[in-house]
Amino acid sequence: MPPQPDLKAVNGRAQDRRATRPGWVWWLGAVVLVTAALSLAIVNRHELVRATQLMARVSTPRLAVAMAFEAASIVCFAAVQRWLLHAGGVRLGLKGMTALAVAANAVAGALPGGAAFAAAWLYRQLRRREAGQVLAAAVLVVAGALSALGLFLLLVTGALTAGLGGRGAVLRPALAILALALGLGLALLVLTRSARVQVAAQRAWVGAGRRSRRVRQVQEALVRLVS
Repeated sequence: MPPQPDLKAVNGRAQDRRATRPGWVWWLGAVVLVTAALSLAIVNRHELVRATQLMARVSTPRLAVAMAFEAASIVCFAAVQRWLLHAGGVRLGLKGMTALAVAANAVAGALPGGAAFAAAWLYRQLRRREAGQVLAAAVLVVAGALSALGLFLLLVTGALTAGLGGRGAVLRPALAILALALGLGLALLVLTRSARVQVAAQRAWVGAGRRSRRVRQVQEALVRLVS
């Protein structure tokens, strides 16, 4: 007699297939989303036609260059986050961090108020990769601040390159102050890299505390704050 099939195994496989099939809730949600998308497309059909016409005028070489720079910016942003994680003792590859950055950008662009959802999603992803609460939050805050600073510098560079005439002339004082602050910051950074400068600054700081009681009180307050 041929061997009889194991009824329990057959029933288990059938149940697994039924469990993996999408239920009626999934199909209902899909129908609702497709209907909403088609409705929006019909209502905004004039804008879609206009957008299609504008896209047809885009230069393919310039589009390729823009896409390359956009990809490079995402990789650089992911590299900054990865460097911050490494500083906190969490090792994560550049490929994985770039994938998280791309996914977070997709969340930010796909949902209303998506920046908050993207930050929360990325925070959970970092926590799953053994990053502490403080480290994950610090990575998001510092990387976001550096990103905003970089965007502002690009805006300033573009404004200076294009020229500031007419209404743009009101930005000249702000740009001059920004350029002065950046210059002083770079000069200070270069000077602090020198051991002689550090020794001289330390001696001046200690000497000022010896000569002035108020300076010594400030020094003691700073020591208490740091410790």
